[in-house]
Amino acid sequence: PSGGLIQGPDGALYGTTQQGGLYGYGVVFKVTSTGALTKLHDFNGTQGAQPDSGVVLGPDGALYGTTVFGGAYNAGTLFRLATDGSSFSKLVDFDRYTMGYEPNGLMVASDGQVYGTTYAGGANNKGTLFKLAPQSGAFTLIYALDGSTGKHPTTQLIPAADGALYGSTDAAIFRLLGVPT
Repeated sequence: PSGGLIQGPDGALYGTTQQGGLYGYGVVFKVTSTGALTKLHDFNGTQGAQPDSGVVLGPDGALYGTTVFGGAYNAGTLFRLATDGSSFSKLVDFDRYTMGYEPNGLMVASDGQVYGTTYAGGANNKGTLFKLAPQSGAFTLIYALDGSTGKHPTTQLIPAADGALYGSTDAAIFRLLGVPT
């Protein structure tokens, strides 16, 4: 397993493995309170590969997550999966030059949007900040890190009482203002 686990409204725990599964590119799994393990999805490369940040529960009750590699540009994907595994959708194919690559740590803010970062890529090749509107599937690039504000974010964004989202990079802590937490 990689990334953290989350508990769903059904009491089950949900997570990912970075490798293994039918194609060797990782899986999304569910563990019930009785210890029953269910594989919900096998990644096949085109849908993404190596999900290493776990999943988050979206406002629609679905799981959202990222893969570090795979997809159309082998730069990672953002996906949606029903908690029973019945419905998988690849929502975003990351690219290296505009959106960034190696997406990681998602979080859901109080506005119902899913926010995340990419480790590298984007306009300055230092990583990016992005959001996804689960209701419409609209993806928005918020900011391309440029080094002066840090580079290569590796952790999940967290909401703070001051109404901002905070994250860390290899050299700095940054604050994203104007985001409902």
